[in-house]
Amino acid sequence: MNSQTINTPTRTTINQFPKKDQTIILTANENLNNRDYATKIANLIGGAQHILFLSKISLNRVCIYLSSPQLVENLTAQYNKIEIGGLEIGLRRLITPSQRIILSNVCPTIPHDVLTNTLKGLGLKLLSHMTFLRAGIPGDEFAHILSFRRQIFIQPLQGKELPSSIVIKYDDTNYRIFLTDDLTCFHCKFQGHIAANCPEYPPENVHNSTPNNLTSIDNNIDCNSNIEIEEDGNRTEETESNNQNLIEPYLKDPAVTIGQKRPAETLTSTASEENTAYASQATVEPDFKEPATRTKKKPKRAKTNKSDLDTNKLAPVKLFLENLTPPTPITHNQLTHFFKNASGCQDPLKLVAQCTPDIGHFIQILRQLHSFFVDKGMKQRCNKYINRIERQIKNGKKDLIALSDTDADLTDCSQISNHSDK
Repeated sequence: MNSQTINTPTRTTINQFPKKDQTIILTANENLNNRDYATKIANLIGGAQHILFLSKISLNRVCIYLSSPQLVENLTAQYNKIEIGGLEIGLRRLITPSQRIILSNVCPTIPHDVLTNTLKGLGLKLLSHMTFLRAGIPGDEFAHILSFRRQIFIQPLQGKELPSSIVIKYDDTNYRIFLTDDLTCFHCKFQGHIAANCPEYPPENVHNSTPNNLTSIDNNIDCNSNIEIEEDGNRTEETESNNQNLIEPYLKDPAVTIGQKRPAETLTSTASEENTAYASQATVEPDFKEPATRTKKKPKRAKTNKSDLDTNKLAPVKLFLENLTPPTPITHNQLTHFFKNASGCQDPLKLVAQCTPDIGHFIQILRQLHSFFVDKGMKQRCNKYINRIERQIKNGKKDLIALSDTDADLTDCSQISNHSDK
C-alpha cells in the first residue's frame, strides 16, 4: 500500500485584522499555483513571514495581504510587473490612493477633455474620468438636475499646492474655474476642515471674515458659483456654505443692522440703552388693521337686445325661401321678424300667428331651416323655438280640457238647481 502525503491546512493566530492598504493584486495565470506567487513575493519583500493571506479571487486575480502598508508602498513603487516562471504578471495595489478635486463655476458648454487637458498641463496625474455633480435640489422630480460643478480623482499632491483657480479659453471666451479638494476651508484656506468647523473664524465672528473673491477677468462669463449639496456615487456629502454663516450674526446680534444709520442724537448712547430700546421695539406691536377683503365681481355680460340678431346670420333665410319647393306663403320679412323677437318671448304662438295660421307648417319650416343653417347658434335657436312652440301647444290643450270640465260641472249644477226650484 503506497502512502500518500496530504497537506492539511494548519491553524494560525492573527492578533490584528489587516487593512485594505496592506493588499496587493496579481494577475492570475492557469500555469501557476499559489506556491509560485508566494515564493516570488517572499523573495521581493524579504521573507515569507511578511505574507499574511493569499487566495485566488474572481476576475482572474490573486489577492495577497502583507504585514504592513509600507511593504505594499515599496513593492508597488518599484514594480508594476513581475516575472514568475517565465511569465509576465501584473502587480498593483488593491486600493489606489486618490484625491478628489472639485471644479466650480464651470459652464456646461465646456467639454470634459478641455478641462482634463488643462489639469494635465498643471502636472496633475488623473486617475478617473471627470463627472458632473448634482445640484442637490430636494424632490425626486429634480434629482436629475446637475450643477455647475464637476469632480475628478487625481493622484495625491504630496506637498504640491493646488491652484485656487484656473482660466480656460473656450469658444473665444475666457472662463475662470475654481479648484478645491474635499476638505478645504473657505475662510482660512487650510485643508482638513470645513468653514463650519473653522477654529480661526468661529460662527459669531464669521461676518468679519471675507469669503473667496470670486471675480473673473475681462470677457469672462460668470457662471453660477453658489455652493450646493453634492452627491458622489453612493454617498452624499454636504459642502460648506458661507451664505448661512454670513446671515446668522445679523439674526443673533440685534445691534447689527443692514442699511440703517444711527441718528446723530444717539451716537453716544450706551449698549444698555440700545438693548433697552431694541427690546421695547421688539415687544410693542403696532396696531394692525385687517385690510378689507374685496370680493371680485364677475364681469357682467352685456345683454343682447332681442332685435339685435346679426343680419349676417339671418342671410341664409332669404336663400332658403327662394329655393324652397313648393314655395311657402311665409315671407322673408315675417321669418326675420320671428327670429328677432322670439328670444325671451312668453307667447311664441302669437308670433307664429303673425306669420301663418298653420302652426304645423311653421314648425316644419323651422325644422328645414335647422338643416339649412350652417351656424351652430342658429341651429340651436331653431330647436329651442320648436320646443317652446310645442310645449305651449301642449299646455294650451291641458287648459282647454280643464276649462271644458269646469263648464260641464257648472252645467250640471245649474240643471240640479233648476230641478229643485220646480
